[in-house]
Amino acid sequence: MVQPLPDILPAYPSAGFLQRIKIRHRPDVCPPWPLFEHIPQGASVLDIGCGVGWHLVTLAALGRISSGYGADVSSKAVGQAALAAKNYPLSDLTFQVIDSIDDVPQEQFDVVMMIDVMHHVPLEYRNATFVGCIKRTKPRGFFIYKDMADEPFLSAFLNRLHDLVSAREMIRYLPLEAALEWAANFDLQLILRSHYTKLFYGHELLVFRKP
Repeated sequence: MVQPLPDILPAYPSAGFLQRIKIRHRPDVCPPWPLFEHIPQGASVLDIGCGVGWHLVTLAALGRISSGYGADVSSKAVGQAALAAKNYPLSDLTFQVIDSIDDVPQEQFDVVMMIDVMHHVPLEYRNATFVGCIKRTKPRGFFIYKDMADEPFLSAFLNRLHDLVSAREMIRYLPLEAALEWAANFDLQLILRSHYTKLFYGHELLVFRKP
């Protein structure tokens, strides 16, 4: 039985109207349990491209993690995440503004997540970003990689339209084959490959375990 999600919106009292809508309805667009079920109880978690920290704050509210480190290029989003973190001191949440994966501390985590981020990363930095996530995953730890699906055509088109309206960016997807090849170069074990939909949004999920 799936555990009910906590209401984390009160942790964001200074969030703007659109941010509050996104926080409230994030699970309606991107169901979190396909990701959360691969996060061991008490894990340390790194979230690359964390935005306002929805995943880490939710995991903290669930009492699922011991610590969380979120990194994002948006100072506005990270500011909201840092304010929300003050409501969950037991989970030791930290958020940082970065320009690239190189700005993230070199320490390793039980779980590294990169959720709906790669299509925003410039093409020339994608491999380095993916590899940087792997390097920050502990041995026997999990790397959870998810992005919006590039098929079927209608879902991919609506995904692109969503980002064009919300982020004013025409996105380009990373083929899953590229992600799988990069992971294989580090002998990662593929635990799960999944494609699922929510509303009209298509999702592609890869879960790896590091040797």
